[in-house]
Amino acid sequence: MGVTITAPFGTAMPQTPNRDFGMLKTRSLTVKQAQAKVYKDEIDAGKMFDRMDNSKLIEITKGADLAQIRKFSRWYYDTNGMYARAVRYLSDIYRFDFMIYPNLKLDDELSETKQKSILKSFNEILEHFDASAIQLMARQWAIKVCLEGAYYGYICDDVNDKLVIQDLPADYCRSRFSHRGVPLVEFNMQYFEKITRDKDYRMKILALFPDEIQAAWPKYEAQQLQPEDKGDKPGWILLDTNRAFKFNFTDSDKPPFLSAIPALIELGEVQDLEKEKLLQQIQKILIQQFELDKNNQLPFTMPELQRLNQNAIDMVGDAVGVSVLSTVANVHLEDLAVDKTSNQSVASITSQREIAYDDFGISTNLFNTESNLSLDKSINIDEAFMKPLLLQFEQFFNRYIEWKFNNDNIKFRLKMLTTTIFNYIELSDKYKDLTKLG
Repeated sequence: MGVTITAPFGTAMPQTPNRDFGMLKTRSLTVKQAQAKVYKDEIDAGKMFDRMDNSKLIEITKGADLAQIRKFSRWYYDTNGMYARAVRYLSDIYRFDFMIYPNLKLDDELSETKQKSILKSFNEILEHFDASAIQLMARQWAIKVCLEGAYYGYICDDVNDKLVIQDLPADYCRSRFSHRGVPLVEFNMQYFEKITRDKDYRMKILALFPDEIQAAWPKYEAQQLQPEDKGDKPGWILLDTNRAFKFNFTDSDKPPFLSAIPALIELGEVQDLEKEKLLQQIQKILIQQFELDKNNQLPFTMPELQRLNQNAIDMVGDAVGVSVLSTVANVHLEDLAVDKTSNQSVASITSQREIAYDDFGISTNLFNTESNLSLDKSINIDEAFMKPLLLQFEQFFNRYIEWKFNNDNIKFRLKMLTTTIFNYIELSDKYKDLTKLG
C-alpha cells in the first residue's frame, strides 16, 4: 500500500513508492514469558515427570499412589541437588556403629568352662557380624527409607557365615498387621507378571527369590491367591515373620521429605523468574533513526538503508543484550532494566530457599554456614528425627541374634551406638572409658 505525505495547504506531494520496511528487521529483541521449570535434564526413567507442569508435580506429592510417589521421589533425588543433599545428610547423620555384648544374668556363676564357652560363642557372633558389613547395610536401608518411605527385606537362608539380605520391591509389599511389635510383611506375586512377559526369563528371576515365594507361584497361576477384601488385589502372601522385615517412619510408607518438594519447586520458579529479570536488565536497544528530507521523503534507497542497518549491526557485533532497530519513526527506549540497585532478587531467592529448608526441618546453616547460632540445637533435632529408624535397626538385629545365636545357656545383645558424623570423636572417648570400668 502506498503512503501519501501531506505538504502545506495547496501543494500536492507525489506518491512515495512501496517500500518493504520489514527488510530492515535484522535483529529483534524478544523476552520470553516466564515459564518456570525445575527440571532441565532428560532422564529416561522420569520423562513422564519432565513433561508435567509444576502444578501436576505438586499434586503427585499430595496424592495416594505410593508407587508413583516413590518413582517421583527417586527421580527428584536425581535431578534436584537440594533434595538429594538433604536426603543424604539425614540418612548418613548416624555412623551406625554397634556394640555386641553377652547378656549375662547377675546370679550366674561363671566357671572356667562356661567362660571359655561364652568367649567362643562371642568370637563366632563377632566374626559373623564383621563379615556382614552391618554399617554399609544400615546406611543403604536408611537412604531407602528416606528416599522411598519404606524398606522391605528378606533374610536369605543359603548363607551361614554372614547376614545376607535380599531387597524386596516396595511397590509389591505391604504391612497391615504387627506381631509383638514387629510388622508382618505381605508380598504380591503380581510382581513377576509385571517385570517381564517372557516366561523363561520370569522363571529365572523367580529362582532368585526365597523358597516360600517360589512355592507360592503355582498357587498364583492357579488363581488360588484371591483378594481378601473387596477392592483388594489378588496374589498376596504372608512371609515368614523371622525372615521378612520392614523399616519406615511413623508407620507411613510415604517418603518423609515429600512435603518439602512443593517448596523446592517454588524455589525453582523464583530462580527462573529472577533469571529472566536479570536478562531483562541487561537488554539494550540501539536505535538508528533515519530522518526524512524537506519533502518528507526518505533520502536513501532501500538497499542503502539496508547497508546502513547492517553497518550498525556489524558495529555492535555479538555484544550481549544489545539489539538493533532501524526506523523512520520517532522511537525511543532508555532502558529495559527494572531496578539495577534493587536487592529484591537475592532476597526473594534467599527467602524461598529458607522456606524449603524449613519444610525439610533442616537448618540452612548446615549447608550455607553464616552463623553457628542455634546450629547445635538444629543438629540435635536432626538426630532425634532419625533416632526411631536407628532403634528399628537395633530391634531387627536383636531379633536376628535371638533367632540365630541365643540359647538357654548364653544370650547376646546388640546396641546401636548414637555416634553421628558430628559427635563420634567425643562419644568414642566416652565409650572407651566405660569399657575400662568393666
